[in-house]
Amino acid sequence: MVELISMWESGESNNHAGRTVGSSPHLRWLEELHAALEPFSLPGGYVNFLGPETPAQVADSYGPNTQRLLAVKSAVDPDSVFAATPLPFGRADSDSTPV
Repeated sequence: MVELISMWESGESNNHAGRTVGSSPHLRWLEELHAALEPFSLPGGYVNFLGPETPAQVADSYGPNTQRLLAVKSAVDPDSVFAATPLPFGRADSDSTPV
C-alpha cells in the first residue's frame, strides 16, 4: 500500500484554486508518481482511502464482489448503522444471498 502526499510551506507557491494539472512542482511530482504506480494498483484503489466524492472508484474497488457485499450489508445492517467504509450505490440483486 502506498499513500501519496504532497506538502509544501505556505507561500512557496501561488494559490492553486483553479489550477491546471501540473501547475506546481509539488502537484506535478504527485501526479507523475501516481501515474507511474497506477499499473501496479488494484482497480479502484484501497477502499478505506476513498470517500463519497469518488463513487465510480468505490464501485471499482469491490469489483465482482459488489453484489455479494451489498447483499450481506442489506441482511446484517439494513439501517446502515455501520457506514465508515464507503460502499457502491445500489441494491443487491435478489439472487445475491450472503454466504
